[in-house]
Amino acid sequence: MSESPPEAEFHSIFFTRLRDYIHREDSPFNSVRIEENNDRGRADIFVDSDLTGSLVIEIKKDSVYPLNSDVIKQARDYADATGVDYFATCNSNDFFLFHYSGQIEIAEIPYYYLNMRDVDLYDQSLNDRIPTILNAVQYLTNRGELPKQGERDRVVGLLRSFHTSIWPTFQALAREKYGTDPTFTDKFDEWVLENDYSSLDKSEQFALAAKQYAYLISNKILFYEVVREQTPDPVETESGFALDSLVDGISESGVDRHIEQQFQEIQDEIDYEPVFDEDSSLFADYPHNAKTRKAIVDLLGSIEAKKISQIDEDLLGELYEELIPESERRDLGQFYTHPDIAEAICNWAIEPDSEDIPRVLDPASGSGTFTVEAYHRIQQVNPTATHQEIVDNIVAVDINRFPLHLTALNLSSRNIQKKTRELHTFNDSFFTLSPQDKRIPRSDDDGDELGNFDAAVANPPYIRQENLYPNKEHFRSHLKDFAGNNSKLYYSGRKSLSKKSDAYIYFITHAIQFLRDGGRLGFIVPTKWLITKYGESFQEFLYDQTKIHAVVGFSDRAFTALVDTVLLFVERCEDEQERQESVVDFIRVKEQLSPEDLSSIAGYQRSVPDDKLFDIEVSDEYRTVSVPQRHLEEQGGQKLGYYLYGPSPFIPLVNSKKMVELEEFAEVSFGNKTGNNGFFLLDEQEVSQWDIDERFLKPAIRSIRDMESLTLTETDQYLLDFSEYVKGVEAQRSGLRSNSNLAEEVKKQLREDGYNSTLRYLEHGEDEGVPEGRTVSEQNTPWFNLGELLVPEVLHPVFYNERVFTVDNIGGFAPTNAIQCIDVTRYEDVIQYILNSTVYKIMLELWGRHEGGGALQLLTYEVSSVPVPNPELMSDSQRERIKDAGQRMVRGETDARAELDRVILEFLELDMSPEELQAAHRGMMSQRIEGAANENVMIKDIDDFDDYNLDSLIPDYDPDNDDSMNTNLSDF
Repeated sequence: MSESPPEAEFHSIFFTRLRDYIHREDSPFNSVRIEENNDRGRADIFVDSDLTGSLVIEIKKDSVYPLNSDVIKQARDYADATGVDYFATCNSNDFFLFHYSGQIEIAEIPYYYLNMRDVDLYDQSLNDRIPTILNAVQYLTNRGELPKQGERDRVVGLLRSFHTSIWPTFQALAREKYGTDPTFTDKFDEWVLENDYSSLDKSEQFALAAKQYAYLISNKILFYEVVREQTPDPVETESGFALDSLVDGISESGVDRHIEQQFQEIQDEIDYEPVFDEDSSLFADYPHNAKTRKAIVDLLGSIEAKKISQIDEDLLGELYEELIPESERRDLGQFYTHPDIAEAICNWAIEPDSEDIPRVLDPASGSGTFTVEAYHRIQQVNPTATHQEIVDNIVAVDINRFPLHLTALNLSSRNIQKKTRELHTFNDSFFTLSPQDKRIPRSDDDGDELGNFDAAVANPPYIRQENLYPNKEHFRSHLKDFAGNNSKLYYSGRKSLSKKSDAYIYFITHAIQFLRDGGRLGFIVPTKWLITKYGESFQEFLYDQTKIHAVVGFSDRAFTALVDTVLLFVERCEDEQERQESVVDFIRVKEQLSPEDLSSIAGYQRSVPDDKLFDIEVSDEYRTVSVPQRHLEEQGGQKLGYYLYGPSPFIPLVNSKKMVELEEFAEVSFGNKTGNNGFFLLDEQEVSQWDIDERFLKPAIRSIRDMESLTLTETDQYLLDFSEYVKGVEAQRSGLRSNSNLAEEVKKQLREDGYNSTLRYLEHGEDEGVPEGRTVSEQNTPWFNLGELLVPEVLHPVFYNERVFTVDNIGGFAPTNAIQCIDVTRYEDVIQYILNSTVYKIMLELWGRHEGGGALQLLTYEVSSVPVPNPELMSDSQRERIKDAGQRMVRGETDARAELDRVILEFLELDMSPEELQAAHRGMMSQRIEGAANENVMIKDIDDFDDYNLDSLIPDYDPDNDDSMNTNLSDF
């Protein structure tokens, strides 16, 4: 359920579904009654049967723990008073059926657990929960025991139930303490900043802290009990005695202090400091009350009653991941990494070494998915390595203590029976560390350096550059440390990384500093570095420092959660010739692959013929475009996304001699920016209402929604245009001492010239605070002067959805900044029609960036660099045919577009029909727009284009001829 119902509503619905099911189905149960009276109170629901056991169900609100000892006693007493065989407790999240047979300790009563969170209350059987409950009662009656259920399922059930019922109380306690306790307030504020939660409102921040703290408590208690059960043998303690029970001698009022003492005991007796030591974090002094202490006491009793250590070790390790539902991970600041992807990356990055155990770094560990897979991989390639030797060679870092705690739990639980003396998990910003830091403990006080690693694996956080905490310099300062003649080359030199880089870029550049020569890095990263301007400097950094083995992207069919991300596989390489001789594989995975197959495909060393710019390999499962790294380096930073996601026949077009950047034939500029369209942009009704003189109005166009055809001749929008009038005032009245003086002089002139209604509109703007806002007229004077407005020949929208087109601005309208301005400088009679060809639309899909909701965005520099068919290389006949087809298309003739596309296909020597070309564009557009909502929209149609004769399309490479590559590709 997305939202838990109030207790009374859930009680009523649950009763109704039970009653209707029993009346409708052939079952041994007679009736269901609500609020059954007895001498010890009233049972919430009474299920009666003459043939099998009857059942009392005690229903509580979601903030009450169903395993609360008082709740269980209450249900037991109701059952005893009415002579009912069995009882259950539940809320809308969790259901527990008990088998009471005289147990003295409430916590020792066995139970059968059902998760109710995903139940549809409108489903007649509550998603089969009702027959499951009734069948369990029958099974208990017939067999004298509860239905078989894995111990792990029961443990997960009780922990999740504890968490769900208790975190709202922790949220309220934190809200109450915040602002009244300076120490707690400071720690809370620091926690918010460190974890990038500043954009959330305070209520959401308190909820996140409460949920994390409740998980920490339950995880620690569980882990303590797992270890305690195995002390002093096989898990040894310093004293030689078993760890003390968490339950013995406990009181509700002192439970938090008692637990803290026992957590200190396990550190003193065995270690596990990364698991149990909160140091000075927010969670070291988190508030409690009587309700939370009572819930913890009940949890302790339930946990100790289980034989936790008997759970299979592999399953125990998975349990910590299962406790947090995938749907809740993002809210808790956790980005879910599919274990198959983490395994594939670790398989590739961690290579066998006959002499040494590979050292692995995870600089953004999260809950430990990568560290666990690294452990398994090291175990696989070094089967004789001990548990401690493996964990000694894994270093995990995370600024958030909560996920790092999960990492520590996950690593320690790989082999509970083996003592984990030390874990190298660091609760710190990765950017405060360096390979020279002495962080690895040893017998003396100095410690060993972190040193160099054989592999770095991670799913780094996706923090936008404007949200970097504490500041951008914190993330960039490591760039000063790269060795060489110019140590600041990437920090502030000619190859400086763009300051608009998001956090994941810096995680990669810093992690590379930790790698030995030949060390490998496998990261999950956004696609943005393949398509944005800031990605260009990062690409050049990779060419300088690494061999880029592979960039792997996924279609929706392969991994839906990875459609906006790629896997980056690089190897640190100090040998320039070796880097240049390597080949970069851009791999688009079409179908889900096993981790073994994925790592094998990424690790396969492909080659490219010397006379080719690149090579294409196609199979049913994946497609690879292989490009020599020297070619990429020669071209410099550029857009690379088309190598992954473009339909195969169109990838060669980007580098074709017959394609050229649009700026060769046109000037592209940004539309007119006002900073306040509500004031500067008016429609006819507003113009009439304020009676603004037409002298101060420029016919305008707001956005793509106002463009219905390929030509624009009418508009009802206007931009304020005071440019010429202001120049006139300045010419007449020179020597004005300030901008404010100029504004007053212009307004005075307006009054003298009789433009009183226009003046009233400007005064209205001043009353509304427009001059104090961020308007473009901050660079012009006075505040209402937008300067000379651009009126381009061709209108090119910044954002596209289903309609991808350009418009001939016949009416001479001034566009807002939602539209790019194109002024054609050469081949005017051809270029404007090429811009509405399907080939150009496909290039836009390849060149633009996909924004929220499936919109396609192109910035000014991107429009300038879009590859277009070069009219200069066309024959006179081809240009004439394009012109004729374009004019007919403007007139609305239905066959004109096909003819336009046919001429361009002929020019490009692309063996494809106009219908196939247009189908390819529809497929790309549908994938962009509908892909997020409908996983497989027309993706297969795009994949079908891989069947073309691709070898014939790939351009030749002539190292002595610069024309073998697109002329200005390095400027993309």
